Amino acid sequence: MPATRRGLRLLRLRVDHDQVVRTARAYNDARIEAILRPSQWVRSERTDMNLCGLSTGSSGYHPATDDVWYQAIAVNEGHLEVLRSLAFRSMITVPLRTANEVIGALTLFYGTSRRSYTPADVAFVEELTALVVPFVINARLVERQRRVEEALRSSEERLRLAIDAGQLGIWDWNIVTNEVVWSDRVYELHGLVPGSFGGRVEDFAALVHEDDRPHVQAAIADAIAHSGTYEVEFRVSRDGPVRWLATRATVVRDAAGAPLRMVGATYDVTSRVELLAAERLARERLEVLAQAGKLLTSSLDRDATLAAITTAVTPALADWCRVDLLDDAGVLRHTVSHHADPDRARRGAALSKQFRLPATSVGSVAWVAANNKPYTTAFDAEKLAALPPSDMMTFVIENRLRSILSVPLIARGRTLGVLTVLRDDQRARQLGAEDLPLFTELAGRAALALDNARLYAEAERARTDAERANRAKDEFLAILGHELRNPLAPIVSALHLMQMRDDRHPRERSVIERQVAHLSRLVDDLLDVSRIVRGKVEIARTRIDLAEIVGKAVEMTGPLFAQRGLRLEVSRVSPNTWVDGDPVRLAQIVSNLLTNSAKFSSDGGRVDVSVIHHDGRHVLSVRDEGDGITAELLPDVFGLFVQGPQTLHRERGGLGLGLAIVKNLVEQHGGSVEAHSDGAGRGATFVVHLPAAPALAVQPPVSARSDSSPRSGRILIVDDNVDAGELLAELLRIVGYDVTFRSDGAAALEIVGVTRPDVAVLDIGLPGLDGYELARRLRADASLQPLRLIALTGYGLASDRSRASEAGFDLHLVKPVNATSLINALDQLLGR
Repeated sequence: MPATRRGLRLLRLRVDHDQVVRTARAYNDARIEAILRPSQWVRSERTDMNLCGLSTGSSGYHPATDDVWYQAIAVNEGHLEVLRSLAFRSMITVPLRTANEVIGALTLFYGTSRRSYTPADVAFVEELTALVVPFVINARLVERQRRVEEALRSSEERLRLAIDAGQLGIWDWNIVTNEVVWSDRVYELHGLVPGSFGGRVEDFAALVHEDDRPHVQAAIADAIAHSGTYEVEFRVSRDGPVRWLATRATVVRDAAGAPLRMVGATYDVTSRVELLAAERLARERLEVLAQAGKLLTSSLDRDATLAAITTAVTPALADWCRVDLLDDAGVLRHTVSHHADPDRARRGAALSKQFRLPATSVGSVAWVAANNKPYTTAFDAEKLAALPPSDMMTFVIENRLRSILSVPLIARGRTLGVLTVLRDDQRARQLGAEDLPLFTELAGRAALALDNARLYAEAERARTDAERANRAKDEFLAILGHELRNPLAPIVSALHLMQMRDDRHPRERSVIERQVAHLSRLVDDLLDVSRIVRGKVEIARTRIDLAEIVGKAVEMTGPLFAQRGLRLEVSRVSPNTWVDGDPVRLAQIVSNLLTNSAKFSSDGGRVDVSVIHHDGRHVLSVRDEGDGITAELLPDVFGLFVQGPQTLHRERGGLGLGLAIVKNLVEQHGGSVEAHSDGAGRGATFVVHLPAAPALAVQPPVSARSDSSPRSGRILIVDDNVDAGELLAELLRIVGYDVTFRSDGAAALEIVGVTRPDVAVLDIGLPGLDGYELARRLRADASLQPLRLIALTGYGLASDRSRASEAGFDLHLVKPVNATSLINALDQLLGR
């Protein structure tokens, strides 16, 4: 702007996006110019004083201005101070106007000059602004063009940076001319050198993987015909690994909707696709392993386990699965083949058994088993075709098998066999090294399941063998007891007859009685120990007074103590020593302890027995003055077959079983037993603790019948041991019974209709018709009822008693039976 006359100020304003901008200013006073340069006041509201011509769009002037006028137009106090320092005296403002808008204003001020503006000045300035407006418009257009170009350059730069950052390839297809233009990045994505692309859409389609080409072409056609958006993922392969690309484009149409161009971007999604594929594969493998684990733990049968293995593999992981297992001789045997088609599975199994490659053939199942290494390979169709013809090669080619993987089955450090899987050409991916971890894990689980099945089968065989051995042992013990007891029965009966008749040899008879009793105890001890070892001792509990048991045991062992010249004393017995126990077994405990003390006491010695109540338990104590127990023997005194030092003539006798039986029976009753001794020659004390039980109400005594009163009743005795049967029959006749004897079951059936017995005493081990069957037939004959049956046998196991009861016997007595016990049993059954 040229210099103004003295006192003239010039200021031009323009509207730029609704903003008032000071464009040019001039003042002939440097001091005033310095004040104005940094000054810029913006009004928050319009004013009707037309200060710059922008408010109303019309010219205006103020011929005279003063402080009141300054105060009226000032924006703030600072602005007011500047106005006062400038001392404006007069003002003109003229808008710069185009046909449609106000684009600025020209404002002039007088300061130090005494002159004031007039309407003529206003007219002059209006003419001046009319000349200025075209130049202002032109300047604005130039500025706008500059800004557009700057914005375009900035936008292009941002787009370039975005394309580079996103590694995008840009392409443009002229649909009308079928010309395709690629950026350099698209060439790179397709593995091509820039400029080598043919430039047509057909050339692009040829680069797409043949399996993806149909859906790519379909997506292009749909975008042109309907959607206008082309979005697809596809594979390309050019002298290297397969690459996955994704592309997205928009169809550009003319005003009539006809397609003109398709512009889009392409980018590499190989990593994402592979990651998703790996994730999907990992998930599928986990599902397969989980399912396999469930199947493999569902059974301990080997065949079921093999079926579970093949079911887990096919068809989820492979088309074929076969398992070869090592037999006991270490020979690899084909065990199972599986395919969805049973006929193909059978064909494959037959060929696998027919063609066996040696362990020296790398990759064969024998090689995998021998080296404990996995092996995988892909079949090359051309190479297979070049091999010598064989049924196996024909089978591989016909079934279009393309890859194989074999892994050893190893469990607990032992190779069990080989798991082999195969895939045909219908699979998208063939077997390779990346599959080894999965199949190695699967093979490990399968091998463990197979080994568990093997161990279970061995355990079952061992259990079956043990059960068979136990049954054989039970049968042997039953027979042993029978055969040992049978000879004793007639001896016992003969002794009773000798006693009832003229007993001219009492001393000899007493010796025989003692030895028979000793032999009977040995047999009972042996059989009891066998039951203890096998845990088959039965306890028939009832409420009984322990003092009563002790009294009977003292009475039973009295003859033994008398023979040895020993004193047996009951020093103390507390009242109400009730226990819940088996009377027979409790009596056996006391008798064994008393017999043991008698055996190891010197003639004339003393054995003391006491029963007291202490701290909720009953305490039975047996103390002797005999040989005592050495410190070395004391901890093991209750062991099986444990005995103290013996001389060659074994004057103490026995098998070392009595105390072991005591310990077991006491523990079966919930008690404990202990032995005390100060050493050899110092005697011994045995203490039994049994849980106390509440006392039973006192029952009135039952008057005993006299054993000397005559008996009556018809008795049938059946025993194949003629001596035992005849002696027993004679014994019962002496006390008054009418007795018939037969030596076999058939003869007994013939006679019962005639004699019509009240009680039949039957041996079990009869020839031909055994005692059980004879009892059942007697029970089945209604005309014989109410016939009572007694089993008198050498079979004394709990199972024997149970069988006797099932066969219909009322009582079961074990040979050799005491005559008094048999007579009492008959009295009980006949109601005497």
